[in-house]
This record gives sequence, C-alpha cells and structure tokens, in this order.
Amino acid sequence: MDTVYVLTGGEFLSAIFNGVATMLGTTEWSSMFRIAALISVMVLFATYIRGHDPLEVIKFIALFMLLTSILVIPKRTVQITDRSDATSIHIVDNVPLGLAAPAKFITGIGTALTEGFETVYHTPDSVTYSKTGMLFGASLVGTATDFMFRNGDLAELFTAYVRNCVVGDILLNHKYSFQELMNSTDPYALIFQNPSPLRGVMVSYGNTVADREGFWTCRELANNVLKPQLNADSSEGGSTWNYYVSRITGAKANGSALFGTLMADSYSYYYGGGMTASQIMRSAVVMNGLKQGISSYSAQSGDAAGLVNLASQSSYAKMRLSQATSASIATTYLPLMNTVLLAMVIGLFPVIILLATVHSLTLQVLKGYIYTLIYLQAWGPMFAILNYAVSSYLTGKTGSLSFSLSNLSVIQQTHADIGSIAGWLSLSIPFLAMGLVKGLGSVVSQA
Repeated sequence: MDTVYVLTGGEFLSAIFNGVATMLGTTEWSSMFRIAALISVMVLFATYIRGHDPLEVIKFIALFMLLTSILVIPKRTVQITDRSDATSIHIVDNVPLGLAAPAKFITGIGTALTEGFETVYHTPDSVTYSKTGMLFGASLVGTATDFMFRNGDLAELFTAYVRNCVVGDILLNHKYSFQELMNSTDPYALIFQNPSPLRGVMVSYGNTVADREGFWTCRELANNVLKPQLNADSSEGGSTWNYYVSRITGAKANGSALFGTLMADSYSYYYGGGMTASQIMRSAVVMNGLKQGISSYSAQSGDAAGLVNLASQSSYAKMRLSQATSASIATTYLPLMNTVLLAMVIGLFPVIILLATVHSLTLQVLKGYIYTLIYLQAWGPMFAILNYAVSSYLTGKTGSLSFSLSNLSVIQQTHADIGSIAGWLSLSIPFLAMGLVKGLGSVVSQA
C-alpha cells in the first residue's frame, strides 16, 4: 500500500484519486487513448520522413511501453493520510502506478522534511504546523480573550454582582483596589474571596440560574449560585464550554478532549503556568464579564469617560484584527490552496498521459508533471519553518505579559500583529517554492 500525505482535505483528495481510478477503467478512456496513440503515430511518421532517423522509432516504442506497461496498466492501493487530522485515513484501490509512485515518494519526502524540521525545533502539538496548522496555538489563545458567557441568565446575574458587589468592595470596603483587579491573573478568586454579607442583588423572576427570585446578599449569591455555575459553565458539558469547543474544533467526536489539551498547551507555551483549559476559559469569561459589569456601572453613574475608555480599548483591538484580514486569509487558506492545487494536478493525470502519448512530447510532459508535484510539496517544510519562527517571536512578545484584565486588549493586539506578519510572509512561500524547481536566486528577489 502506498501512503500519500496531504496538509489538509484528505477526504477531498481521496475523491480525486477515486475519480482518476474510475476514469481509467472506462471505455471512454480507452477510446481517447487510442485516438492519442493514432496522433502519436502520425507525428512519428512526420518526424521520420523529415529526418530518416531510426532511433525515433526505437524511442517511440520504448516510451509507449513505458506509458502503458509501467505507468498506466499496473495498479496500486493508495492510503491518503490527512496530516491535520490523524484520524482521517482514506483507502483508494486501482490507482495507476504512474500516479501512485510519484505521489507516494514526493509527498513522503515533503512530509519527512517537514516533520524533521519540527523535531529539531520542538514545540507542543498545539504550536506544531504539521499537527494543527499555521499559528493555531497563538490563534487559540487570542480567541480566548473574547470568551463570553453563553448562558444569558448567568451573564445577567454576574453583571449585577459586579455592579452591586465588586464595585462596592473596591469603593466602599477597600477589600482590594481597582488596580489589583485589573492586574490579577485570577480575578475569579479575587472577587469571590470575601463578598459582602450586607449588600446584594435583586434576582428577577424567571432567572433559571438562581432557585428563587428576590434579594440575595453578595456572599449568598457568590457561594450558592455564581461560583458553582461558573465552574460548571466553563467545564466540559457547560453551555459556554460546548459552544467554544464546537466553534474551534468542529463536530469531532473527541472535540472536548482535543480542545482541553490544545488550549492548555498553547497557554503554557506563550504565557507559562499550568492552568487547565477550564480555568483559562473561566478566567477569560470572568474578565469579559467584569468589563461588561463595570461598563454597566459607568453607564448608571453617568461616567462617560470610563465608558469611552473601555469601548476604545476593545474597538482598537478589533480594528487591528480587521486590518489583518488579508494576511489572516493567507495564513488560513494557502495550505488549503496547496491541497486544491495538488488535487488538480492529480486529477489531470489522465490528460497528462494523453499528452505524453504524443511522440516528441513524452519526456517534456512527464518532467513538468513531476516538477509540479515537487513544487507543491516544497510548501510544507517552508510553512513549518515560518510557523516556528513567528511562534518563537510571539513567545518573546508575550513573555512579559500576564493574562489579566489590564492586558486583555494588548494580548489581542499582539496576537493580531503576529498573525499579520505570518500571513504576509506566507504569501512569499509559493514563489520561494518555485525557486527550488527553477532556480532559487531569481525567485527570492521576486518574492
């Protein structure tokens, strides 16, 4: 069995291989091949009449035997392995040897080079290009800064708690300062450590999180409702957890376990510490809930300056993200384009064989076909090196930052900027890969 590796889209590529295998077994293909062979004989006759060289006849017979007896007639079974999804393996039977052999060796060499570079530049799986793609870990941590409550009743109670309890603890009781809250890497522990037994929140009728309506003291609401509900909501099975797992990992059966591992590894790589994915989600949700609660308090108090400050931080980060749109598209879709181009080249195999059948075109067509496969496989190692370079650069930028409320917008901005750098550099990879096939010097200057 011959193994063919792709960056992504293994199921799509298996359909292409199936299509080629099916087409080469049809009567239509046989008719087209006979027509191509007839044209080739006519070209051979014209060439022989012009030069009277008997070597042309020998070369024609040898190349025709190569096409039929080696490239087309022998069949192989191909196993397609999707490197972005280790569980995605597809088997295709009756693939002609002329397609299976070069696809196996060239994609195998490209994969070996990519994984070799990643072994030397060792990083966690969430940051490794061949495991998760370009800057997946960085994107995952950047996305975490936008985690919000998905339970509306819990969000309502938490906003009221911040407005009536947290602000009171800061301004009236001086249990902690606003600066301490902004710089805390675990605001959950800070705001729930000693809530007021006197001040409280009015729980409205119909709230499904609290078991009764009416007045709840801050301490009572914190210990009996908010803390257990927050822990449940940001853990496996909670509404917020399920929403972001589905959004990030898709409909994979092991999505929760995969999300938990990737999030914890990414956070540890960029920001240090041993927090679990649930703790990271809980901290991010609490930070964004605090921003909403403080904004709500500012609105009630007529604090226009505070509202403008909070809004400007968030909008500035989103502006930077929108400016990086084209670069983000390059980071996301260039690997996909690599798979699509590879599929197009594989799908054109029957056409390549028909063209190669024509005398005097055989070697030129086959050489161009092999060079194209080499060109596409050169993308993988370059993506791996670029991914490691920008990940290391990002680690240097995030090493001095703590994952806290005061740094939330800075973290968003930093991840957006590094994503832009990676995206724009990704655009040069197709040109550099062409240099490996045609000559590196001139192509580097163009890139």
